[in-house]
Amino acid sequence: MEILQQNLDITSVDGQMQENLSQTVAKPLSTFGTALLLSRYWYIGMGTDILGFRITDRVLHSGLVGIMSFFESTLRQYLLPNVIGSKLANFTIDMSSPFVIGTSSLLLNEALSFYYYGIPTTTSEMFYSFSFGFVSEIIGKWLYDNVIKKVTNSMLV
Repeated sequence: MEILQQNLDITSVDGQMQENLSQTVAKPLSTFGTALLLSRYWYIGMGTDILGFRITDRVLHSGLVGIMSFFESTLRQYLLPNVIGSKLANFTIDMSSPFVIGTSSLLLNEALSFYYYGIPTTTSEMFYSFSFGFVSEIIGKWLYDNVIKKVTNSMLV
């Protein structure tokens, strides 16, 4: 009986590990894909030279949203549950992650404007870049919760 109980414990830990890995990888990918689709209608597509490479603002801002979503997911899965507890960490990050991604998008836009033109962005441009990150994170999280999570869970079981 003890051996059966140990096998069940290992399975439940392994399932939690797969869930954490799925959330850390699949959620940022869904947010990045959403940002890439939204950027087609959101940004003009002006090119920028970064380290000798020509990159459009669509790819740049979508990439930032994907990277920040990855860092946020990693923080959520591996650091915060050990610091403040898993229930409080999940609730806190679910409520604050769109604001974090929106603010990081705003800060990137501000930094690029200041670096290339030497002037700060206007208030409307700041709201524009914040709302791009905010909306991308909300739609990406919804897509992950309602589509990708169900598909990956059915594939893993």
